Amino acid sequence: RMAFEFKSLSLPGVQVAIQDVYRDERGYLLESFDKSVFSDAGIGEEFVLDFYSKSQKNTIRGLHIQDGPAAQAKLVHVIEGKVFDVIVDVRRDSNCFGEYITRTLSGKNKEVIYVPEGFAHGYLVQEDDTIVHYKGSHEYTPKHICGLAWDDPYLDIEWPIDCEPIVSDQDANWPTLEEWRND
Repeated sequence: RMAFEFKSLSLPGVQVAIQDVYRDERGYLLESFDKSVFSDAGIGEEFVLDFYSKSQKNTIRGLHIQDGPAAQAKLVHVIEGKVFDVIVDVRRDSNCFGEYITRTLSGKNKEVIYVPEGFAHGYLVQEDDTIVHYKGSHEYTPKHICGLAWDDPYLDIEWPIDCEPIVSDQDANWPTLEEWRND
């Protein structure tokens, strides 16, 4: 059985899992998820959905949240490439509302980040052909998908990019945190 080391990050409930990677002349083998090990670390959701994205460098995806009765926790890791990952606390009753953390996830470091319900998530792709894998704790429910403006001046996220990012029309039109809070 492969081992995981879990580290709590500065936002309540957000954790990163660092796992052993078994390497030999053929390549490597790793576990990205083990229900009982994650449950022992306090991550007990039933993950019911797996999905992947492949993106080009300078793409921003997010900041997304699936809210309400379809609230979704996520496990996120990068299979190939590298992202600048952002998690924002949008729990309206939280002492940390509006605070965010960033972390580099890559195919090299193989970290798995846990995004609890009530947190918006997004990332900037830093290498071409980056593949990101997600596990979700609730089915994709379009009417409960919402998001925050990636360039919200209140959040003032320092995205490490020196050009105009590639952003979907949907992601370009999400409200600011203040607009979202008052909605």
